[in-house]
This record gives sequence, structure tokens and C-alpha cells, in this order.
Amino acid sequence: MGEGPAGGFRGKFPGPRLKTEIIRKAIHLLIVPVLPLAAWSRTAALGLLLAGLGLYLLSEGLRMRGRDLPLIAFLTRLASRPRDGDRLILGPVTWLAGAFLTLLVFPPRPAGVGILALALGDGLASVAGTFFLSLRYRDPFSPPGKSAGGRLLRALTSNLGFLGEKTTGGSLACFMAVWAGALGLGWPLGVALWLALITTVLEALPLKDMDNVLVPVGSALGAWGFLILG
Repeated sequence: MGEGPAGGFRGKFPGPRLKTEIIRKAIHLLIVPVLPLAAWSRTAALGLLLAGLGLYLLSEGLRMRGRDLPLIAFLTRLASRPRDGDRLILGPVTWLAGAFLTLLVFPPRPAGVGILALALGDGLASVAGTFFLSLRYRDPFSPPGKSAGGRLLRALTSNLGFLGEKTTGGSLACFMAVWAGALGLGWPLGVALWLALITTVLEALPLKDMDNVLVPVGSALGAWGFLILG
């Protein structure tokens, strides 16, 4: 996440990993317009997602053969992580599949929660977690870890045990984003809190790209459960 001693980063903008995460999660937000489209025509929204999946798989097939589908291949390279290598990059596949399954299976209100959980909760968790870690590696507080700011930063970047690289700061950002999104969709305050908690727990699981499926489907299922229970 950087070079040299931590103190040498002070005052510099966070490095390539954060920039990559911002680009990836900005792309995540492109799923939000599916909601008004689905309100007008669920079939059209599902068709658009399937078309997007087909176009991406075509682009990936060409890319792995040394050819490009210009804009899509460019965005894929821009948003790829080092772990992706030269193989098929699964993130966009699971992202589109998660949105498709959510719209296909659930009624509009729960599906709306699932889509927002995918676009906002999962996205902000990754960006916030990476941002706080980037600050910690730069040691912006002096002496590091002893000032109030340093202690807060250490708390925000503390690892969630068996959950791999997940951090408390990322999970908190996920919770707040989904809570605000659920309130914006008209869910009661208490229900919105529960939906935010469900999404945060699902997002924290160490599933890599498969969280793009579990987060929207699980969040929509939770919202559907609240509707049924009344």
C-alpha cells in the first residue's frame, strides 16, 4: 500500500489501491438507474442486465485473446486488482448477476433495498476501509497511536478477526450508507437499522467477489421478511 517508512507518506494522497477501489465502486453506482427502469418495466431492467453481462463476457473473451472491446476493456483494466491477473475478472459478472437475481426474485420494495446495498453499502465499505488503512500506513498523527486521532484511526482500521481484510471503518460506512438508503426508500427507522445491520454482516463475510451476489440477495430477503411479518 505504499513504499518506505510510514512517516514518509505524510501529506500525500492515498496510493493506487485506493484509487482503484474508488474507480471500482464508482462503477458499482451504475447499477442504481436500474431501479427507476424496473419501476417502469421489470422486463426491460432484467433485459438490460443480461445484455450488459453478455457484452462484458464478450469483452473479456476478446481481452484474453489480445483484442479489445474499446470502452469496456479500458474500464476493466482501470478497475482491476492485482489478484485478478490475466484471467476472467469475475467482479462485474457477480455484480450483474447479483442485481439480476435480486430483481428477478423479489418484489420491488425489497429489491430496491438489495440494489442499494450492492451499490452503496458494499461500495462504501471497500472505499472507506481502504482509505482508513491508507491513512494508518501514512501515520498522519504524531506520535502515532497516542493522540486521540491516532487511537480513532487504529480503531477504524482494526481487523475484524477471521473476516480477512475487513475493517471496522469499512463496516461502519456500509451500515450508515444502507441505513440512509433504506430511509430514503421509505422504510421505517427501526426496520432501516435492521436492514443496515443485515447488510453489514453479509458484506463483512470474506467471500471476495461473491459478496456481489450475497449482499443484494441477502439484503432483499431480509427486507422481504420484514414486509411479510408486517
